[in-house]
Amino acid sequence: MKNISTLVLFLFFAFFSHHLSAQPLFQKGTDVLIENDFIYLLQPSDKYYTSGLELGMYFPELAEKKLIGWPYRALFFQNKKGWASTHGFHLNQNIYTPAKITDQILRVNDHPYASTLLLKLDKIDVNPGSQVEIQQNWQFGVLGPSAGGSLVQKSYHTLVNRPIPQGWNYQIPNLPAIGYEMQLKKALWTSHSRNINLAGKLGANVGTINNFLEAGAQIRFGNGLRVLGHWTQPLAKGIRLESSFHIRGRWVIQNTILEGPWWIRHEIPQQLQLEHFIAIGGATLMIQSHRWALDLQQTLVSPQFKRGLQHHWGSIRLVWQM
Repeated sequence: MKNISTLVLFLFFAFFSHHLSAQPLFQKGTDVLIENDFIYLLQPSDKYYTSGLELGMYFPELAEKKLIGWPYRALFFQNKKGWASTHGFHLNQNIYTPAKITDQILRVNDHPYASTLLLKLDKIDVNPGSQVEIQQNWQFGVLGPSAGGSLVQKSYHTLVNRPIPQGWNYQIPNLPAIGYEMQLKKALWTSHSRNINLAGKLGANVGTINNFLEAGAQIRFGNGLRVLGHWTQPLAKGIRLESSFHIRGRWVIQNTILEGPWWIRHEIPQQLQLEHFIAIGGATLMIQSHRWALDLQQTLVSPQFKRGLQHHWGSIRLVWQM
């Protein structure tokens, strides 16, 4: 009888352990991101980076598909032992305007009108052993009138009865937008209760629109924090709250939107002198429940060009895991 009981217990724990280990590190999911400087809580505005919209999906097995997986296999390095990955894609539109959108002329030392429309191919790698997360994305699209910024902003402002922007005829002409971005995050310390986590960050972007290097830190607070938390990982079964604060310094090497492309700068009506070192800070509140997550963020940026103003915007991300 004792041997039978031992056998039953062994089979039970073997079955239970198998299901625990079989739980995937990443989940399929889709997300919608809305960014706008009008939803910054402290001081709503309508200038500089004024609006962003992004729609996307993640699939852990996407790179394994024969037909649609080949761009990921060609553009990203394959993982070594100890790493887990997920892949995805996002369609992104960003809109930029001057400080005073009702002006019919370009003011000196003001942000130019511009918009980008990008397809992003994403990859996220996590190494639980070394507590490192690497996020990469390739960007392919256009900067200029074909990105549709003028149509979208004018239509939205008409719908909500706000002033119509007057200077979109001065926007930067169509240019190819191609780039590559990498963000590396390393967990530095986690409290014994797993309610506080501190991580360091490094990042870089190279391409036809932006070229920069950056470094910073992030501190997170919450119940049952993952050491490397990302919404593509399985969400909590109950309700989980998480807040975080981040700060990073960025060395801006080149910015086509502010400076114009080097080969046709003489044709750009508004050229600005960059602030090559800028600071970016922000705070985030995330609420998770079962398959849903809501992420609210506030971001503040120091002046990006000489005689420019500091800028801020709010973000709302809604996530649903399949």
